[in-house]
Amino acid sequence: MHVYSLSTATTPLVLPPNSTRSYVNADTSAGVVELDLPAATGTFKEVYVKNLSGANNANIKPSGTDTIDGVNAIYNLAGANNAVGLIDSAAGVWEFFAVYP
Repeated sequence: MHVYSLSTATTPLVLPPNSTRSYVNADTSAGVVELDLPAATGTFKEVYVKNLSGANNANIKPSGTDTIDGVNAIYNLAGANNAVGLIDSAAGVWEFFAVYP
C-alpha cells in the first residue's frame, strides 16, 4: 500500500497508474485540495481518501472521460473525518465500495 499526504502545498496529487492500493490523507485545513485518479483500466486498483479536517473539500477528479459511480465529474469529499473507498472496476469506471459516514 502506498500512503500519501495531500495538502494545499502538494495539490494536485496525481496518483501513479502502477499503484494497486493507495491511501490518501487529505489535509484541507488551509484550502481545497485535489486528488487526480489515474485512468481506470479494470485492474481493481483501490484508492482510499480521508478528509482530515473538513474545513474545505478534498476533490477527487477522474481521468479524462472516466466516471466515478457513473458520473464524469469531480467528487467533493466534505466533512471532517469523512472517507471514501474507490475501486477501478472496469475500463473508464471507478466505483465507490465504501463511504464513511
